[in-house]
Amino acid sequence: GHGEGHGHGHGHGHGKFRHDTGVGSFVCELEGRAVDERKFNKFMGDLLTACAPDLYRYKGFLALSTQPKCGRGLLGMFIPGGAELEVFQYVLQGVHEMCDITQGEKWASDRPFKSQVVLIGRNLDRKRWQAKFAECGV
Repeated sequence: GHGEGHGHGHGHGHGKFRHDTGVGSFVCELEGRAVDERKFNKFMGDLLTACAPDLYRYKGFLALSTQPKCGRGLLGMFIPGGAELEVFQYVLQGVHEMCDITQGEKWASDRPFKSQVVLIGRNLDRKRWQAKFAECGV
């Protein structure tokens, strides 16, 4: 089959192709839980505050819960714990601090929650942002 055999020295220091620029990309992922809208807004705010000039591009999809679990709803109505969460698929894309997020259809009830955001930029702290995104669950 293709792709087998031995590597022929690829990936070893080719002088000018070293990653001096620190540009890279990585995926922030959350599975099994929906993303809490307020926590995600804080995540994006922190990310843009810390990294906007170095954040070249980001894109992803979110299973985003647009209701708090309990406490006050959008119109000040009390929502008891365990109220039905409205989870929609959202598409996220952005360049630097220009962020666009678009609501798609309602997340199917039989579909496991999964959200992924790809960050592309320079000298981004992969572990920090992956950990922060993982804390955005409902």
